[in-house]
Amino acid sequence: MYGRRKAPKLWADTVHRWMVSQGFAACEYDPCLFYKCFKTGDPATLLLVLIYVDDVTTIGLDVYARPFIVAFTKRFASTEPEVHAGHIGEELVPVGPNAVRTSLDGYVDTMLEQSGMLDANGVRTPMAEGFNPEITAEDVPLLTEEKHLYMSILGSLRYVVDRMYPELEY
Repeated sequence: MYGRRKAPKLWADTVHRWMVSQGFAACEYDPCLFYKCFKTGDPATLLLVLIYVDDVTTIGLDVYARPFIVAFTKRFASTEPEVHAGHIGEELVPVGPNAVRTSLDGYVDTMLEQSGMLDANGVRTPMAEGFNPEITAEDVPLLTEEKHLYMSILGSLRYVVDRMYPELEY
């Protein structure tokens, strides 16, 4: 699968089919989030599994999460996942007694802080009307550090857009 143009889609489809075969259902709002309730009507038996590329996050009691991790590791010949507090900045936010949603608020705040834009004011368009971005002899090229920061900000913004609007990814 590696190196193929459609590798991300093939991987997502393969994981999705396997998760469904294990009794999980995909979240209607986030195709990377799967859930399974081991005892109907008992939210304490709910296991949430968030899969983004090759990062797997499980949320639930260890008695349900551990067998899943073993099966996933065996099926996909992966190493046992590390324990993380968040999933690339993604947080699960309760929205009711039996519902959660994903949020990137913390990730966006961190990104804005690191780029020095935490106090920036939003505008509809970043350029003034009639702006002509011509390069003149007086313009100084970006330093390597500035280029890195610029590319990092763009990459972070792309990640947020891809997570919020997965239908734009393919």
